Amino acid sequence: MEFDGTMADAVSKFRPPVTVLSGFLGAGKTTLLRHLLGQAEGRKWAAVVNDVAAINVDAQLVAGAGAARVVELGNGCVCCSVKDSLAETVAELAAGGAYEHILIETR
Repeated sequence: MEFDGTMADAVSKFRPPVTVLSGFLGAGKTTLLRHLLGQAEGRKWAAVVNDVAAINVDAQLVAGAGAARVVELGNGCVCCSVKDSLAETVAELAAGGAYEHILIETR
């Protein structure tokens, strides 16, 4: 099957930008994420919140901040134990075409 580039242009138009927020514990990642979501003004933004603990407290804080969808990745860090879950989650959010932007808060 030959690929003419036209399909690639069409597909790339529907890929939402992805922003990764990272930093040390207490650096203000959750505060920044909540602020960004609060400024979304009706835009459909998805948030992926990673926490190394079994109970994802930050996701609960972010849920009321204005995201169209909040996905919790808990009980491990995205660079080690839940990296496959992160990749699958971002791929699913992007493929659906329902979100204008995907924000990821890492631990």
